[in-house]
Amino acid sequence: MILSNDTRLHEVGINPYWVATTFCFFDALPEGGYDLSHISFNAMDNAIEWYLQTLSSKTSIILFEIEELDGRLQELYQVVLRWQSKLRHEQIGFYRLVPQFMYWPIVRHLHSIQSGDIELLERTEQQLLQWVKLNNRNKFLANVVDYLCPTIYLPSLTAIDVWWYFAKINIEEALRLSNHVKPILMPVTKQNEPIPSHQLTKMIQWIAKDVDDVLIFSASSMNTDPQWIEAILETV
Repeated sequence: MILSNDTRLHEVGINPYWVATTFCFFDALPEGGYDLSHISFNAMDNAIEWYLQTLSSKTSIILFEIEELDGRLQELYQVVLRWQSKLRHEQIGFYRLVPQFMYWPIVRHLHSIQSGDIELLERTEQQLLQWVKLNNRNKFLANVVDYLCPTIYLPSLTAIDVWWYFAKINIEEALRLSNHVKPILMPVTKQNEPIPSHQLTKMIQWIAKDVDDVLIFSASSMNTDPQWIEAILETV
């Protein structure tokens, strides 16, 4: 199944998901921004109440995007327990955090295989091993959510040849940690280049083979291909 945060896709039948971001966990400061020094149960309860009143009839997916909590694992654990105690049928998942986002060591590992560079191969294999150890340490968080959401954005159009390996390794690591995985992809690159519609269709179809759902993150400010919506509908 394809899920999206974008109302333009909801209008053509794609099911929605909702992103719970910073305002759901921290108190706002009078001068702007948020007080990141501690988790606010009041902010969480207000966000949960708003969600249940506003969105529960439309979506059962919640995507935690809380990089501010990176490294604060016990606090994050309490966040999940708090939300689960308040919600009914909704699902909770992690974005980026479990497994930790990983790009360059994976790309360099592929280059070492292709070039036969033994020194680079050994170095990148050690980096990947450390990544796996970090994810093992964080696995207790994967055990208390419904799904994991590895980030597999395309950095640039010139990186498409290595993207497949990058996406494969991240998805495989998420599947090692959880039985339920929903990768997230944008219809543009990280540099806001439009991914050609035929390429976008191919990417989504390839990703969808081994996972529960594919999450599409998009916004009107993105420089998308004119046929990007049709490309996504082809995969449904």
